[in-house]
Amino acid sequence: DAPKDRDFVLVIEGTFVERTHHGDPVSKVAFEYVTPKKLSTTTVVALPVAKTDNEIFVGLELRDLPAVQVFTGSSAIWTAPAWRVPRQINNLSQLPLFISEAMKRDFSVQVLKTWELGGPYFCSPGVTPEVVHPFVAEIDAKEISSSELRFVGVKDLRSALSSIRDAHLLIASYRFLH
Repeated sequence: DAPKDRDFVLVIEGTFVERTHHGDPVSKVAFEYVTPKKLSTTTVVALPVAKTDNEIFVGLELRDLPAVQVFTGSSAIWTAPAWRVPRQINNLSQLPLFISEAMKRDFSVQVLKTWELGGPYFCSPGVTPEVVHPFVAEIDAKEISSSELRFVGVKDLRSALSSIRDAHLLIASYRFLH
């Protein structure tokens, strides 16, 4: 049986133009690509951070992803929390509220403050139009024990950078530690 919601994705055709540094077209080609129907091509990554009197902690999400299992033998992977942004959000100034609501809903933590973590990036340039906007989300340290997130000290995160397999977590970690 086919899934009931067969309309999860949209197939879109776009013309891609290569230009010189002056803006003159060099070549162009039409490609079809797939995007989610109800979600945008924008992803937001929010690295949860909690500060105590003694240390700064970073929250990690343990996810099960079938594609990871194909390559590593285990579907478990540590990630930074990330969400596809709904199409209704059409202004970047709306992302902090979206992050706060998602953190409360998905991880039972209250966001105190958010700030951008460097500029946006394409997760797979030339393959998908998805743009990722990384943020830091400072959360109330009193709530970390009731959250499903696993919190690690900044020093432990720094020493484990070479073992991080999730690209969003790695990029956010490097930017945060810098």
